[in-house]
Amino acid sequence: MSNTVTSDFGFTNREETGAIIKLVKINETTDYGVTSDEPTECIMANTTAPIGKDELVTNFCTPIKNVNSKLDMANPGPMTKGIQYGTRVDATLVTTDSSNPAYEIDEPIVVQISVRHPRSNHFTSALVTEAVNRCISAFYGNLFDSSTDHVGQLMRSALQPMPDFPA
Repeated sequence: MSNTVTSDFGFTNREETGAIIKLVKINETTDYGVTSDEPTECIMANTTAPIGKDELVTNFCTPIKNVNSKLDMANPGPMTKGIQYGTRVDATLVTTDSSNPAYEIDEPIVVQISVRHPRSNHFTSALVTEAVNRCISAFYGNLFDSSTDHVGQLMRSALQPMPDFPA
């Protein structure tokens, strides 16, 4: 008799919202040039961005000695060494005033998605994608189902969830 080993997160709140996040087509091979290529990091500059109004995309991957988490697990796996990887985007927000051509302000914004887990074959691309999608869902909160602006709340340091408002 053969046994089957499966990996699953175990939570039951998996109802999909039906919302669609519009992804931007990132043409890394045609619209970006490599500015730095190291064993743990590759930085690419957006060649379609105006000079001085840069956008950088960084892919990174680093081995880690101990995968730490805020979880207190009942049956932790034997592997403590892990890997951390992800993507970071540094972009320039340009603000202008149509009535004053001399008015221009450039401000940076940095967004990073990072994944950390043990070096275990239990983690698959599909399971990591599921975890990343849950994190993005948590970031947006109930925005998909109500008029709650979770990102706006986070920008104002309002960290606790707000109740749904009538649409």
